[in-house]
Amino acid sequence: MIVENNVPLQPYNSFGIVARAQNLVRIARLILTARGLGVRRVDVGPQASQVIFDANNRVDPAQVIRMMQKDPSLYRLEGPLKLRIARGVPEAQRLDFAAALLARLTPPAQPNTRPPASR
Repeated sequence: MIVENNVPLQPYNSFGIVARAQNLVRIARLILTARGLGVRRVDVGPQASQVIFDANNRVDPAQVIRMMQKDPSLYRLEGPLKLRIARGVPEAQRLDFAAALLARLTPPAQPNTRPPASR
């Protein structure tokens, strides 16, 4: 149980509406992250998963290659825009898996190399 200002708060109600709303917010964040990377679709299923990229994407290609080299039986490219993952994920863990996968595909932050503006 969560307690805030000495008032016990329940993170769910009898209908599970709060939990569903939290999942919707997580899904919306994942969609925004995917769009920012140029990922068209992420499918995480019970048998296998896949990521479909836009032609112009910001995914770190070196990371995709490292993933395939580290575990070639798990990750493989099917054409230039589809990454297949030969691993299913239980339903309760799918959002976490998708978030972790998108985080791995995110390119490292580039340092600001612009000189400071002079006045």
